[in-house]
Amino acid sequence: MENIMNHYQAAIIGFGKAGKTLAAALGRAGWRVAIIEKSRAMYGGTCINVGCIPTKALVHDVQHHANFSDAMQRKAAVVVLLREKNYLNLAAIAQVDVIDGEVEFVDAHTLKITSSQKISQIHAERIFINSGAEAVFPVLEGLVAGPRVVDSSGILNLTQLPQRLGILGGGYIGVEFASMFAGIAVVDNGRQQILGVALLAADSHEVINIVKTVMDAGLPYSVLRDQIFTHPTMSESLNDLFALVK
Repeated sequence: MENIMNHYQAAIIGFGKAGKTLAAALGRAGWRVAIIEKSRAMYGGTCINVGCIPTKALVHDVQHHANFSDAMQRKAAVVVLLREKNYLNLAAIAQVDVIDGEVEFVDAHTLKITSSQKISQIHAERIFINSGAEAVFPVLEGLVAGPRVVDSSGILNLTQLPQRLGILGGGYIGVEFASMFAGIAVVDNGRQQILGVALLAADSHEVINIVKTVMDAGLPYSVLRDQIFTHPTMSESLNDLFALVK
């Protein structure tokens, strides 16, 4: 006979926006729900931990002329607060169990969960995959992930303001980081140069609209003009980027 403690009507893989919303709705409707997350640092998903919340906290501090250290400390505090709030909101629902660990499918209704403490299995009538995605480094000669080459998550955990910064990608995320770090650099050291190397997307009108939004938010045009540079081709951008780290 199946152990009732390991049986759920729904199992949700991933504690992101969709997963937590679904878990709460089903739990309040009386379903027995398990939500599984491999890292407690990702309770709440991308937006809270490495997306819109930390970046908007930094943008806010740039607009209020905070220095790099203060801005990063406040960003971290905001993330910790909201991550804990997200966990407590789900944990307070009696029908919902939050389980830490990595998941493997045993069969269509059985999951194997491996954590640092134990290996266990659960059975679920329905399984929802909300595992999210990770940034992929482009396959380019000389471009290797490391302390000086990071993705959009890694840049949010820098401990020092770089004297020079190259950004590959001219979409809204790239432009946001370029304007943000340029603004912080002006506060920390008026002579410091932040170089953002942006690969413009096929729809250049989108990039122009993003830059206009950044300017409307209060970042001076002089910062965009003097500290953020763009190049339309891969070769020009990489030449400038690699020149920074020589």
